[in-house]
Amino acid sequence: MALWKEYKIYVDSGDVDLVSQAFIALGSEGVSIEDPKDALPHPNIDEIWDIPLDKFPRKDALIKAYYPIQDDTNNVAEQLKCQIENLYENQLIQECYNFTSEVVNDEDWLFEWEKYYQPIHLSKSIQIIPSWEKDKGFEIQHCENIYLNPGVAFGTGDHPTTQLCAEAIEEYLDNSAIVYDVGTGSGILAIISAQLGAKSVYGFDYDAQAIHSAEQNAALNPLKIPIQFEQKDLLENVTKPADLIIANILEPIILRLIPMIPPLLNLDGVFIISGILNEQVPHIKRKLAEHQLIIKAIKNKGEWAAIIATHKNKEDKK
Repeated sequence: MALWKEYKIYVDSGDVDLVSQAFIALGSEGVSIEDPKDALPHPNIDEIWDIPLDKFPRKDALIKAYYPIQDDTNNVAEQLKCQIENLYENQLIQECYNFTSEVVNDEDWLFEWEKYYQPIHLSKSIQIIPSWEKDKGFEIQHCENIYLNPGVAFGTGDHPTTQLCAEAIEEYLDNSAIVYDVGTGSGILAIISAQLGAKSVYGFDYDAQAIHSAEQNAALNPLKIPIQFEQKDLLENVTKPADLIIANILEPIILRLIPMIPPLLNLDGVFIISGILNEQVPHIKRKLAEHQLIIKAIKNKGEWAAIIATHKNKEDKK
C-alpha cells in the first residue's frame, strides 16, 4: 500500500481550475475537488451529488492534491503561488489561503476520487462513464458510451471546455478526418474523435504521465480505430497535415501553438481551441488573425469559450 502526502486548500469556486492546474504543473499525482455548487443538480444528469454543505462554512471549494512521499518537497504552498504567477501572469487567486497536509494511503485517495465522479451525458451523442461503473447499467443505447479512468490527468468530461470541444467535434468531424489532439491529457477528446468516425487519431502531450493515462483510457474502450499517443511538446516535429486539430489547454500555451497551425492544417481543416475564459477571447482572436486563421464560430458555456477557426484564404487556394 503506497503512502501519499495530501495537501488540502479551500479556495473560491472561481479559482478551482487555476489552483488545480497549478498543482498538476507542480507534479501532483492527482487532484480531487469538492465544491458546494456540485450539490446542485448537475446540468447534464438528473442526480444530486452528495456533498455535505456543512463542510463549507465559507461556501468555498476544497482541493486535495497528492504527492508521493519520496517526491514531496514540503514547499508546495510557496511553489503554487509562483506557478500561478508564471502561468497566468496577472491572474492571481483572489487571496492567500492556508494549506494543511497529512499522510494518506492510496485506498483513501481512490475512495475520494471515485466518490464524486458520476456518469456524464457530455453531448447529444456522447456519454462518459467512469471505469469503475462499467457494466452497471449506465450505458445508453444509440449513444457513444466512453469509459474513462480520469486518474492524474485532466479531462474527466465534467468541465465546460471539454463539453464545448466534444460538441465541436460532433459538428465538424467527418469519417475521412485525420485528427490531432494537442495536450491530450486523459485522452478523452482523442477517444471521442475515434469513436465518432475519424480516419486516424493522434494524441500528443508533453507529460509522460498523461500519455500513460491516455493509453490506459483508450484500452478501456472498444475503439473503432487505434489511437497513436506520443509524448511531444505541442506539434513539435509533426510534418503531416491534419483535417481537425483540437487543443483544450491553457491560454499561454494556446498562444504558443497558434503559429504552428497554418502549415499543419489541411485546406478545409478546422482548428478547435478551448480552455479559454471569455475575457481571453479577444487576445486569442488577434493571435489567430496574425497567422491568417479566421474564426468560423465561438461557442460559450458560462465563463468559458471555444473557438473554431480555419484558413483565412482557403477559398483562394482551391
